[in-house]
Amino acid sequence: MIGADDIRTAIDLAVPITATLESPDDAVIRLAELPDLEYERVRKVEAERLGIRLVTLDTEVAGRRQISVFEAAEVPDFLTDPEPWPYPVVGADLLNDLTAAIRKYLVCSCPEAIALWIVFTHAHDCFQISPLLAVTSPTPECGKTTCLTFLKAASSRPCATSNISLAALFRTVDQWSPTLLIDEADTFLGYNDSMRGVLNSGHHRSNAFVIRATGDDHTPTIFSTWSPKAIALIGKLPATLASRS
Repeated sequence: MIGADDIRTAIDLAVPITATLESPDDAVIRLAELPDLEYERVRKVEAERLGIRLVTLDTEVAGRRQISVFEAAEVPDFLTDPEPWPYPVVGADLLNDLTAAIRKYLVCSCPEAIALWIVFTHAHDCFQISPLLAVTSPTPECGKTTCLTFLKAASSRPCATSNISLAALFRTVDQWSPTLLIDEADTFLGYNDSMRGVLNSGHHRSNAFVIRATGDDHTPTIFSTWSPKAIALIGKLPATLASRS
């Protein structure tokens, strides 16, 4: 039996709990770790507690989950710079070999453009303009994903995704400077004006950044959007992206 003295002793030995205020960033990290059903149950209450719109919370949580997936995949291993070839390379021969390999796996109208863009990813920082590579088709199963798979094998620091949130997009580019390979863009890009604006911003080096408020004090922070990007989708790109492709 536990008596009153035992209870008093337990109370005396208990460690006092010091209340701490959770920052918005910490809250997003905590919520991103929840299972989908649990997050759905608490998202409205958490948005009200943080004093932000529900759509803003959803966007930040989705971005954090995307970043967590990359972190879990040992990002430094698959985004390392390629080893330089030990002997001089003749550029024309390299482009011819790339074009021949592309024709072997893809039926497309411009294998030479794809070969040039692959070489461009390896010399990206030598340029002031960064054209998108648009991989489009009129119907499904035309080889878009096959093309992106080829690009992943040949491009510099490739980072492939079939979907990406706005928050994850500029954070991924700023942190890792990858060649971003976006598949299935027709499922999320057409109605997302903010996503198109961020992608557009990466076209000219002098304007390749976005500004977001971060941290507890909402400090304005610059995120780079300067990286090579390929976008695959069914149909046509929005006009502003097409003109940059």
